[in-house]
Amino acid sequence: MSNVIEEKRKSLAMKNVPGDKVNERDLESGTTTMVASPDEQSQGMQRGSVDSLPESIKEAAEGGTATKGESIVFVDGPIPDGGYGWIIVICQFFSQLATWGMFTVYGVLISWFTQNHTFGNTPPIMFAWIAGFGVSTAFWVSPLTSYMSKLFPLWVNLFISQVVLSLGFILAGFSTKIWQLALTQGVMTGFGVGL
Repeated sequence: MSNVIEEKRKSLAMKNVPGDKVNERDLESGTTTMVASPDEQSQGMQRGSVDSLPESIKEAAEGGTATKGESIVFVDGPIPDGGYGWIIVICQFFSQLATWGMFTVYGVLISWFTQNHTFGNTPPIMFAWIAGFGVSTAFWVSPLTSYMSKLFPLWVNLFISQVVLSLGFILAGFSTKIWQLALTQGVMTGFGVGL
């Protein structure tokens, strides 16, 4: 086993990779993890940019000599715990609640519509189709969403999405016929969720 480690260390030394950047455990398992030092990190390295790598690591990354299991790892320091990340988590929670949460509790609406005959003697399967329209429209819109995210900033897409979603729910409250409910609560809200 030690011969394998020494051969790996020699091959890395020939690539100008200092030995203190090689993890012993990775050498034993057949993988190589090179860790950039804080000095190399301060030279302006950016994640995902090969041009900003130090020369010793750039040669290993660009040389095509990496084999299966080899990786380059940059240590930026401790991951911050808290702060702005929790704001994003809370916003995402309310976003999921307003979008997929409404499709999840649609069964409550179906029972209300059927018990109170809100739309006449419409069979329950018709209401189930409306929920299906909403979910399927959300997925059918995804190519448009991908295209729009390249054209506009994220806040523009989210604003359009929330306006369409809100209008869908509000107009569904004024629906008197089943086809109106299908267009508003089904297709329109599905479009808002998909964006």
